Amino acid sequence: MDIVDIAQNSQQRLQEAALMNHKQAAAVPTPPMKLSNSGRALCIDCDDDITERRKIILNAQRCTSCQQDVINLKHRGR
Repeated sequence: MDIVDIAQNSQQRLQEAALMNHKQAAAVPTPPMKLSNSGRALCIDCDDDITERRKIILNAQRCTSCQQDVINLKHRGR
């Protein structure tokens, strides 16, 4: 993988994130799939608190790290 490939991958991820944010702006937030005992939203993969993340990405169900893992797996499968 050379620098052009890296740049193209980075650009594609940015475009996908922008599109997702645009779609979410018009969407009604879905409730979190996983909650702590105190009612805080948790990542469905690692149980990290994602309450602050959901203020930015309304329908987030994963923490940043787990979501990046999912994106990386999708890109490898192409």
